[in-house]
Amino acid sequence: MNFVVPAGIQQLSRNLPPRLADKLFAVWKRRWRQADQTKLAIERIDEYENLVIWNAKKMASLPDPWLRKLVEHVSNLEFYPDIDAALKLHLNDDYAQIKRYIGHLIFAKQPDCQIAKEWNFNPGVITALRMLFFDFSALPSSPVAQWATLVQWVNNGDIKPDEFALYRRVHEMGPLGLKAQVAGAFLNADERIEVKDYLTKTALGNTFNIQFATRTPREALVYNRVIGDLVRLDLQREEIKVRQHEQKLLEMQVAKLGKELNEGKVQEMQSEDLKLIQSAISQLSRADAEPRYKTVFDMTKPK
Repeated sequence: MNFVVPAGIQQLSRNLPPRLADKLFAVWKRRWRQADQTKLAIERIDEYENLVIWNAKKMASLPDPWLRKLVEHVSNLEFYPDIDAALKLHLNDDYAQIKRYIGHLIFAKQPDCQIAKEWNFNPGVITALRMLFFDFSALPSSPVAQWATLVQWVNNGDIKPDEFALYRRVHEMGPLGLKAQVAGAFLNADERIEVKDYLTKTALGNTFNIQFATRTPREALVYNRVIGDLVRLDLQREEIKVRQHEQKLLEMQVAKLGKELNEGKVQEMQSEDLKLIQSAISQLSRADAEPRYKTVFDMTKPK
Protein backbone atom coordinates (compact mmCIF):
# COMPACT_ATOMS: atom_id res chain seq x y z
CA MET A 1 0.00 0.00 0.00
CA ASN A 2 1.69 3.24 -1.19
CA PHE A 3 -1.07 5.70 -0.30
CA VAL A 4 0.05 6.06 3.33
CA VAL A 5 0.78 9.37 5.07
CA PRO A 6 4.39 9.37 6.34
CA ALA A 7 4.95 9.31 10.08
CA GLY A 8 6.58 12.76 10.04
CA ILE A 9 3.55 14.36 8.39
CA GLN A 10 1.22 12.66 10.90
CA GLN A 11 3.27 13.88 13.88
CA LEU A 12 3.38 17.44 12.51
CA SER A 13 -0.39 17.44 11.92
CA ARG A 14 -1.01 16.55 15.57
CA ASN A 15 0.88 19.70 16.65
CA LEU A 16 -1.08 22.00 14.29
CA PRO A 17 -4.57 23.43 14.64
CA PRO A 18 -7.27 21.44 12.79
CA ARG A 19 -7.51 24.03 10.00
CA LEU A 20 -3.76 23.96 9.31
CA ALA A 21 -3.63 20.15 9.70
CA ASP A 22 -6.28 19.75 6.98
CA LYS A 23 -4.33 22.12 4.73
CA LEU A 24 -1.13 20.11 5.37
CA PHE A 25 -2.85 16.86 4.31
CA ALA A 26 -4.23 18.57 1.19
CA VAL A 27 -0.76 19.72 0.18
CA TRP A 28 0.67 16.24 0.77
CA LYS A 29 -2.06 14.58 -1.35
CA ARG A 30 -1.48 17.09 -4.17
CA ARG A 31 2.28 16.39 -4.16
CA TRP A 32 1.57 12.62 -4.06
CA ARG A 33 -0.67 12.85 -7.14
CA GLN A 34 1.92 14.94 -8.97
CA ALA A 35 4.44 12.14 -8.35
CA ASP A 36 2.16 9.87 -10.46
CA GLN A 37 2.25 6.91 -8.06
CA THR A 38 -0.25 4.05 -7.80
CA LYS A 39 -2.04 3.42 -4.54
CA LEU A 40 -1.24 -0.32 -4.66
CA ALA A 41 2.11 -1.79 -5.63
CA ILE A 42 3.81 -5.19 -5.12
CA GLU A 43 7.19 -4.67 -3.54
CA ARG A 44 8.42 -8.34 -3.81
CA ILE A 45 7.20 -9.83 -7.06
CA ASP A 46 9.01 -13.16 -6.40
CA GLU A 47 6.50 -14.01 -3.66
CA TYR A 48 3.57 -13.87 -6.09
CA GLU A 49 4.93 -15.03 -9.43
CA ASN A 50 4.26 -18.74 -8.62
CA LEU A 51 0.89 -18.11 -6.98
CA VAL A 52 -1.82 -20.50 -8.18
CA ILE A 53 -4.86 -18.66 -9.50
CA TRP A 54 -8.13 -20.60 -9.42
CA ASN A 55 -11.66 -19.82 -10.42
CA ALA A 56 -14.50 -20.33 -7.95
CA LYS A 57 -16.78 -21.23 -10.85
CA LYS A 58 -14.79 -24.47 -11.26
CA MET A 59 -15.64 -25.53 -7.71
CA ALA A 60 -18.37 -27.87 -8.91
CA SER A 61 -15.78 -29.94 -10.80
CA LEU A 62 -14.23 -31.21 -7.55
CA PRO A 63 -15.26 -34.88 -7.20
CA ASP A 64 -15.20 -34.96 -3.39
CA PRO A 65 -18.19 -33.02 -1.96
CA TRP A 66 -16.53 -32.61 1.44
CA LEU A 67 -13.36 -31.24 -0.16
CA ARG A 68 -15.52 -28.79 -2.08
CA LYS A 69 -17.23 -27.69 1.14
CA LEU A 70 -13.86 -27.29 2.84
CA VAL A 71 -12.49 -25.08 0.04
CA GLU A 72 -15.66 -23.01 0.04
CA HIS A 73 -15.45 -22.60 3.81
CA VAL A 74 -11.78 -21.55 4.02
CA SER A 75 -12.26 -19.24 1.00
CA ASN A 76 -15.19 -17.47 2.71
CA LEU A 77 -17.48 -18.39 -0.16
CA GLU A 78 -19.78 -20.37 2.13
CA PHE A 79 -19.95 -20.95 5.88
CA TYR A 80 -20.44 -24.48 7.22
CA PRO A 81 -20.78 -24.59 11.04
CA ASP A 82 -19.95 -28.31 11.30
CA ILE A 83 -16.78 -27.91 9.24
CA ASP A 84 -15.85 -24.80 11.22
CA ALA A 85 -16.16 -26.71 14.53
CA ALA A 86 -14.26 -29.70 13.11
CA LEU A 87 -11.40 -27.45 11.93
CA LYS A 88 -11.17 -25.76 15.33
CA LEU A 89 -11.09 -29.14 17.04
CA HIS A 90 -8.47 -30.46 14.62
CA LEU A 91 -6.16 -27.43 14.75
CA ASN A 92 -6.35 -26.83 18.51
CA ASP A 93 -3.68 -28.76 20.42
CA ASP A 94 -5.79 -28.57 23.58
CA TYR A 95 -8.13 -31.16 22.01
CA ALA A 96 -5.42 -33.44 20.58
CA GLN A 97 -6.23 -36.43 22.81
CA ILE A 98 -9.98 -36.03 22.32
CA LYS A 99 -9.51 -35.98 18.56
CA ARG A 100 -7.22 -38.99 18.83
CA TYR A 101 -9.73 -41.21 20.66
CA ILE A 102 -12.58 -40.07 18.41
CA GLY A 103 -10.43 -41.21 15.48
CA HIS A 104 -10.04 -44.65 17.09
CA LEU A 105 -13.80 -44.96 17.47
CA ILE A 106 -14.31 -43.93 13.85
CA PHE A 107 -11.75 -46.57 12.85
CA ALA A 108 -13.82 -49.09 14.83
CA LYS A 109 -16.84 -48.19 12.62
CA GLN A 110 -18.86 -46.86 15.53
CA PRO A 111 -21.84 -44.75 14.35
CA ASP A 112 -21.39 -40.96 14.37
CA CYS A 113 -24.52 -40.42 16.46
CA GLN A 114 -23.25 -42.77 19.17
CA ILE A 115 -19.83 -41.08 19.28
CA ALA A 116 -21.50 -37.67 19.45
CA LYS A 117 -23.68 -38.84 22.34
CA GLU A 118 -20.72 -40.23 24.30
CA TRP A 119 -18.53 -37.15 23.77
CA ASN A 120 -21.31 -34.54 23.91
CA PHE A 121 -20.72 -33.26 20.37
CA ASN A 122 -23.02 -32.38 17.53
CA PRO A 123 -23.36 -35.42 15.22
CA GLY A 124 -22.58 -33.18 12.24
CA VAL A 125 -19.19 -32.29 13.76
CA ILE A 126 -18.29 -35.98 14.12
CA THR A 127 -19.34 -36.59 10.52
CA ALA A 128 -17.17 -33.67 9.36
CA LEU A 129 -14.19 -35.05 11.32
CA ARG A 130 -14.68 -38.47 9.76
CA MET A 131 -15.02 -37.22 6.20
CA LEU A 132 -12.17 -34.69 6.40
CA PHE A 133 -9.55 -36.30 8.67
CA PHE A 134 -10.53 -39.91 9.50
CA ASP A 135 -11.90 -41.34 6.27
CA PHE A 136 -11.10 -45.07 6.46
CA SER A 137 -13.49 -46.06 3.67
CA ALA A 138 -10.60 -46.97 1.35
CA LEU A 139 -9.17 -49.59 3.73
CA PRO A 140 -8.98 -53.12 2.30
CA SER A 141 -11.50 -55.64 3.58
CA SER A 142 -9.01 -58.41 4.34
CA PRO A 143 -7.80 -58.48 8.00
CA VAL A 144 -4.26 -59.29 6.86
CA ALA A 145 -4.27 -56.36 4.41
CA GLN A 146 -5.63 -54.06 7.11
CA TRP A 147 -2.85 -55.17 9.45
CA ALA A 148 -0.23 -54.48 6.78
CA THR A 149 -1.78 -51.04 6.20
CA LEU A 150 -1.51 -50.22 9.91
CA VAL A 151 2.16 -51.20 9.95
CA GLN A 152 2.74 -49.10 6.82
CA TRP A 153 1.10 -46.09 8.49
CA VAL A 154 3.54 -46.40 11.38
CA ASN A 155 6.51 -46.62 9.02
CA ASN A 156 5.26 -43.58 7.08
CA GLY A 157 4.76 -41.57 10.28
CA ASP A 158 1.01 -41.20 9.72
CA ILE A 159 0.32 -42.63 13.18
CA LYS A 160 2.63 -42.63 16.19
CA PRO A 161 4.06 -45.89 17.58
CA ASP A 162 2.20 -45.41 20.87
CA GLU A 163 -1.07 -45.16 18.92
CA PHE A 164 -0.35 -48.41 17.11
CA ALA A 165 -1.34 -50.47 20.17
CA LEU A 166 -4.78 -48.84 20.28
CA TYR A 167 -5.30 -49.22 16.53
CA ARG A 168 -4.29 -52.87 16.86
CA ARG A 169 -6.81 -53.52 19.65
CA VAL A 170 -9.55 -51.78 17.68
CA HIS A 171 -8.57 -53.74 14.56
CA GLU A 172 -8.90 -57.06 16.40
CA MET A 173 -11.77 -56.39 18.84
CA GLY A 174 -13.64 -53.31 17.64
CA PRO A 175 -14.80 -50.66 20.15
CA LEU A 176 -14.41 -53.18 22.98
CA GLY A 177 -10.66 -53.25 22.35
CA LEU A 178 -10.37 -49.51 22.98
CA LYS A 179 -12.52 -49.75 26.11
CA ALA A 180 -10.52 -52.71 27.45
CA GLN A 181 -7.23 -50.90 26.78
CA VAL A 182 -8.04 -47.59 28.49
CA ALA A 183 -10.97 -48.40 30.82
CA GLY A 184 -10.72 -52.08 31.69
CA ALA A 185 -12.16 -51.56 35.18
CA PHE A 186 -15.52 -50.56 33.68
CA LEU A 187 -16.11 -53.76 31.69
CA ASN A 188 -19.29 -55.68 32.46
CA ALA A 189 -19.49 -59.46 32.85
CA ASP A 190 -20.16 -60.21 29.17
CA GLU A 191 -17.36 -57.90 28.05
CA ARG A 192 -14.91 -59.56 30.46
CA ILE A 193 -15.79 -62.97 29.03
CA GLU A 194 -15.19 -61.67 25.51
CA VAL A 195 -11.83 -60.15 26.51
CA LYS A 196 -10.74 -63.41 28.17
CA ASP A 197 -11.72 -65.32 25.05
CA TYR A 198 -9.66 -62.89 22.96
CA LEU A 199 -6.63 -63.35 25.24
CA THR A 200 -6.97 -67.12 24.91
CA LYS A 201 -6.97 -66.83 21.13
CA THR A 202 -3.93 -64.54 21.11
CA ALA A 203 -2.04 -67.12 23.18
CA LEU A 204 -2.02 -69.33 20.08
CA GLY A 205 -0.28 -66.64 18.00
CA ASN A 206 2.23 -65.97 20.76
CA THR A 207 2.97 -69.70 20.95
CA PHE A 208 3.76 -69.71 17.23
CA ASN A 209 6.21 -66.88 17.79
CA ILE A 210 7.91 -68.79 20.61
CA GLN A 211 8.13 -71.92 18.47
CA PHE A 212 9.89 -70.05 15.67
CA ALA A 213 12.30 -68.50 18.20
CA THR A 214 13.25 -71.79 19.96
CA ARG A 215 16.99 -72.46 19.62
CA THR A 216 18.26 -74.11 22.84
CA PRO A 217 17.03 -76.99 25.07
CA ARG A 218 16.07 -74.52 27.78
CA GLU A 219 13.93 -72.59 25.32
CA ALA A 220 12.38 -75.90 24.25
CA LEU A 221 11.41 -76.62 27.87
CA VAL A 222 9.85 -73.18 28.14
CA TYR A 223 7.99 -73.81 24.90
CA ASN A 224 6.64 -77.15 26.18
CA ARG A 225 5.50 -75.47 29.40
CA VAL A 226 3.69 -72.84 27.35
CA ILE A 227 2.02 -75.58 25.29
CA GLY A 228 0.81 -77.21 28.51
CA ASP A 229 -0.58 -73.91 29.74
CA LEU A 230 -2.30 -73.40 26.40
CA VAL A 231 -3.94 -76.84 26.64
CA ARG A 232 -5.12 -76.06 30.15
CA LEU A 233 -6.55 -72.78 28.90
CA ASP A 234 -8.49 -74.65 26.22
CA LEU A 235 -9.80 -77.08 28.83
CA GLN A 236 -10.84 -74.23 31.10
CA ARG A 237 -12.60 -72.54 28.20
CA GLU A 238 -14.52 -75.74 27.43
CA GLU A 239 -15.41 -76.09 31.11
CA ILE A 240 -16.73 -72.54 31.10
CA LYS A 241 -18.87 -73.33 28.06
CA VAL A 242 -20.25 -76.47 29.76
CA ARG A 243 -21.07 -74.48 32.90
CA GLN A 244 -22.78 -71.82 30.82
CA HIS A 245 -24.91 -74.48 29.09
CA GLU A 246 -25.73 -76.05 32.45
CA GLN A 247 -26.75 -72.67 33.80
CA LYS A 248 -28.98 -72.03 30.78
CA LEU A 249 -30.55 -75.50 31.18
CA LEU A 250 -31.19 -74.84 34.87
CA GLU A 251 -32.79 -71.50 34.03
CA MET A 252 -35.04 -73.19 31.46
CA GLN A 253 -36.10 -75.82 34.00
CA VAL A 254 -36.85 -73.16 36.60
CA ALA A 255 -38.90 -71.23 34.05
CA LYS A 256 -40.81 -74.39 33.09
CA LEU A 257 -41.51 -75.21 36.75
CA GLY A 258 -42.72 -71.67 37.39
CA LYS A 259 -44.99 -71.87 34.37
CA GLU A 260 -46.50 -75.14 35.60
CA LEU A 261 -47.09 -73.67 39.05
CA ASN A 262 -48.76 -70.65 37.52
CA GLU A 263 -51.00 -72.87 35.38
CA GLY A 264 -52.02 -74.87 38.50
CA LYS A 265 -52.95 -71.67 40.27
CA VAL A 266 -55.02 -70.58 37.28
CA GLN A 267 -56.90 -73.89 37.19
CA GLU A 268 -57.54 -73.70 40.95
CA MET A 269 -58.82 -70.15 40.58
CA GLN A 270 -61.06 -71.18 37.69
CA SER A 271 -62.63 -74.04 39.72
CA GLU A 272 -63.27 -71.71 42.67
CA ASP A 273 -64.90 -69.17 40.36
CA LEU A 274 -67.07 -71.91 38.85
CA LYS A 275 -68.33 -72.98 42.29
CA LEU A 276 -69.08 -69.37 43.17
CA ILE A 277 -71.07 -68.91 39.95
CA GLN A 278 -73.00 -72.13 40.54
CA SER A 279 -73.85 -71.04 44.07
CA ALA A 280 -75.12 -67.68 42.82
CA ILE A 281 -77.25 -69.35 40.12
CA SER A 282 -78.78 -71.78 42.62
CA GLN A 283 -79.74 -68.91 44.88
CA LEU A 284 -81.31 -67.02 42.01
CA SER A 285 -83.21 -70.01 40.61
CA ARG A 286 -83.84 -71.58 44.00
CA ALA A 287 -82.66 -74.87 42.65
CA ASP A 288 -79.67 -77.00 43.30
CA ALA A 289 -76.66 -76.30 41.24
CA GLU A 290 -76.39 -80.03 40.58
CA PRO A 291 -80.05 -81.34 40.54
CA ARG A 292 -80.77 -85.00 41.24
CA TYR A 293 -83.23 -86.56 38.80
CA LYS A 294 -85.60 -89.32 39.89
CA THR A 295 -84.99 -92.82 38.72
CA VAL A 296 -87.63 -95.33 37.53
CA PHE A 297 -87.73 -96.94 40.99
CA ASP A 298 -88.37 -93.58 42.61
CA MET A 299 -91.19 -92.87 40.20
CA THR A 300 -92.90 -96.27 40.80
CA LYS A 301 -92.50 -96.08 44.54
CA PRO A 302 -95.92 -95.56 46.17
CA LYS A 303 -96.44 -92.23 47.79
